[in-house]
Amino acid sequence: MRINKFLAHCGIDSRRKCESYILASRVTVNGKVIKDLSFIVNENDIVEVDDNRVSIPNNYEYHILHKPKGYICTSRDELGRKNVIELIKSSHRLYTVGRLDKDTTGLLVLTDDGNFANNILHPRYKIERKYYAYTKDKLSVDDIIKIKKGIYLSRAEKVKADIKHMDYAKGKHKWRIILKEGKNREIRRIFLRFNIKVYNLHRYAFGGLTLKGIDKGKSKKIDYKVAKSIIR
Repeated sequence: MRINKFLAHCGIDSRRKCESYILASRVTVNGKVIKDLSFIVNENDIVEVDDNRVSIPNNYEYHILHKPKGYICTSRDELGRKNVIELIKSSHRLYTVGRLDKDTTGLLVLTDDGNFANNILHPRYKIERKYYAYTKDKLSVDDIIKIKKGIYLSRAEKVKADIKHMDYAKGKHKWRIILKEGKNREIRRIFLRFNIKVYNLHRYAFGGLTLKGIDKGKSKKIDYKVAKSIIR
């Protein structure tokens, strides 16, 4: 099994993210640093990440977390900020499937099944991520049409979203946004493209999963069949 796939199956992270671990010299096999992404792990090899031995678990865990504001999703943080992993009681080495920024709330999936995570993050599945965004200023009809057709956030980065104005209350506009890819701070950047700041952002659904019955800061363990409903 290739080293990146092996690490993903160990629950370290997605395959793509595991490649960065390898290239950063954080992975050793039988005491030797491995930086070759094509390296094949054999059955009796001793694999370590950051000097901690890793192995493929006999069973995987899947959790839905209702993320509160103020928590980060990165697996390593030198600033000591609160991490979403702290909110889930598990003996497994979990990580998030995709990320929400520190100030965004809502649905996160956590697992130690790297192959599952890699599959559902792949663009070919076009899995819907559904959000509510709140702003003080309102997009024009022309702006909404542009976002639906696709806009450039940078010279090489074009994005589009299904966006709808839902309500206006207490001085804020409520928007429903549906994305089919999860790019870094995409919704906030879309609004900033039109000089509008997002004050609150909440993901309420991911594929076939919702937050029904899960309070903020709480999580729910689900089985693989339910987790797989993300891919409809």
